[in-house]
Amino acid sequence: MATRFFNSGTAFPARAVICALALAVLTGVAAAQQPPQQPPAAPPAAQEQSPGVLGSISAWWDRQTSNWQAAWQGMGREVQNLGREASDVAKKSADNAKEAAEAVGKVRNTTVVAGNVKCTVAPNGAPYCVAAANSMCKAKGYASGQSLDRTRAEDCPAKVYIAGRNTGPECTSYTFVSRALCQ
Repeated sequence: MATRFFNSGTAFPARAVICALALAVLTGVAAAQQPPQQPPAAPPAAQEQSPGVLGSISAWWDRQTSNWQAAWQGMGREVQNLGREASDVAKKSADNAKEAAEAVGKVRNTTVVAGNVKCTVAPNGAPYCVAAANSMCKAKGYASGQSLDRTRAEDCPAKVYIAGRNTGPECTSYTFVSRALCQ
């Protein structure tokens, strides 16, 4: 194997000059891109020194104003909540007043009447007094009625009472409406 050596002669200094110029240009571009150096910051010990009387008053005032702001914001929220609650209460009161007016209107149109109308007997043997209450109210000029008071009575022939008994198989019992709520 043969090794060849090149004789650069004068080419070496030219290359060196070109490399030096390229290095200078690159260094100048890099230096131009770096931000200017800031003066060194004050040491932390210097910043933590006593602020003095005016500084203390200023710090106290800042704390107080932030406390006041928080308090005012809290009161603002409370006032908003109070307004919402008052609105809800007013709405509920209006609804209740409307219902009360309807109830009063119904009560004004109702009357209690007294009478004596016999109830019919339902298939299960119990007294059925709806028709009796309605007929009692219609007799007084109203449209319908509901039974308020019912009375149970027993009808016996005279021979039961003459024999000294109060009841017997000959007696029949019935229920009648004595008072009705009419509309």
